[in-house]
Amino acid sequence: MDDYKTITEIARKVIPFLSKKGIPLTPKNYRIWFEYFHGIMSDIKEILDDMLNRGIPFTTEKNEELYARFFERDIEKEDVEKRLSEIAASEDIRKRIEDSIVKTIKDIFLSSESVGSYNEILHQHFRNMADVKNIDEIRFIVSSLIKETSETIKSNSKTHEELQKTAKELEDVRKNLHEVQMEARTDSLTGLNNRLAFDEKVKEEMERFNRYKIPCSVAMIDIDHFKNLNDTYGHTIGDKALVHVSKELVKNLRKIDFAARYGGEEFAIILPSTAIKDAAIVIEKIRQEIFDTDFLIKDKSVEITVSGGVKEFCDEDTIAHVIEKADQALYLAKNSGRNQVKAL
Repeated sequence: MDDYKTITEIARKVIPFLSKKGIPLTPKNYRIWFEYFHGIMSDIKEILDDMLNRGIPFTTEKNEELYARFFERDIEKEDVEKRLSEIAASEDIRKRIEDSIVKTIKDIFLSSESVGSYNEILHQHFRNMADVKNIDEIRFIVSSLIKETSETIKSNSKTHEELQKTAKELEDVRKNLHEVQMEARTDSLTGLNNRLAFDEKVKEEMERFNRYKIPCSVAMIDIDHFKNLNDTYGHTIGDKALVHVSKELVKNLRKIDFAARYGGEEFAIILPSTAIKDAAIVIEKIRQEIFDTDFLIKDKSVEITVSGGVKEFCDEDTIAHVIEKADQALYLAKNSGRNQVKAL
């Protein structure tokens, strides 16, 4: 954590700089330029240095874009992870599993058959339920119970019927957990995958690339002038624009491709088995389709355009580096006039 002296020194640089550049001193703008002068977030520094060198003005819209890109993503991700944690602690799910375990323990206690090891497993899982912290831990417990129950059914005849009922109840719980997990990884507005799902998928693809060296590319797409659209027509129309772009993504991607709403008006796409040249062609096609497709507001066609940045996985890449470079390519596209695609 930074000490008081360091924070004060950075603040003494930020405030005069904002004044000199005519950038309003707002909490969001202060945070952007505090991180710039701090120098820890290299992606912010590289992008802002590029804008400064090219003399690009820091308009209100540009400042909002910068803040949304670098900070609102983290807020949205934290919200999703918090929701998953809350789901994991859901008393309804927890109670259904605990009730199934208690019922089975009673059935075994009343049975004359020897199922001692299974009973011990049940008691252990029952104790573990008190400490679960996330959905994956609950799914592990349920899967273990289903496996042990199925094996016990095969070797014990008298408790067969009751254990089959328990197995079915546990299977229902597992299906419910799967549905909950899917919901937690889906963007409710667009129906696309959300940031959490993207983070999991890109990690999986990076591991695949490191093992097999099969090409894979990531693209970041952002709706141009989205704030103006919201301010002019309202958030309802803004939401419709997000859905409109989402449908074009789904329509133009393969089944093995992965599209997610990354945050705000930004989308992330994973293109497995695709080198950067072909990935850029795909994203350019999507950009053109969105540009050519009518977006109607009260029978009036309003132009919707997007900018895109593409980055291919390379040896020694980290996920953070891939996203950072795709982001830089996206900002290069925006700073070059928008409605275009750049690759790095």
